Amino acid sequence: HFYQAAKFIDVGNPQAKEIVQRIKDAPSPEEAARIGRRAEMLHPELVVPGWDNLKLEVMHRAVKAKFSSHQNIRELLLGTSGEIVEASPHDFFWGCGYDKSGSNHLGKVLQNVRQELLEEREHGWQSNESQEVGNN
Repeated sequence: HFYQAAKFIDVGNPQAKEIVQRIKDAPSPEEAARIGRRAEMLHPELVVPGWDNLKLEVMHRAVKAKFSSHQNIRELLLGTSGEIVEASPHDFFWGCGYDKSGSNHLGKVLQNVRQELLEEREHGWQSNESQEVGNN
């Protein structure tokens, strides 16, 4: 939900605010993604300017917040090692695509977050993002 909504946050348009609310109210991540992708395709003028340059950082923040605030999935992530591959056959940006030629950016984000969480555990402190999430 966070990632999809971030595409339309602070655009200053009532229609963009409506899209954010629909994403927020979506009953599942799949539905939130469907709403966000469709709105991005139908109304590119409502997307945050420079989104393509921002989306990796937004995804990193979302993933870091999620894994920082949920111990069960944090432990699952920390129990992995090596390369993480987002095996989506249809997504060549976030995943590896059907032919494994995709960029696998989500896998790389997960690997980076895993490394950050391991370092935080080793040093016994939380990042600002995990503290912010915990205080909300």
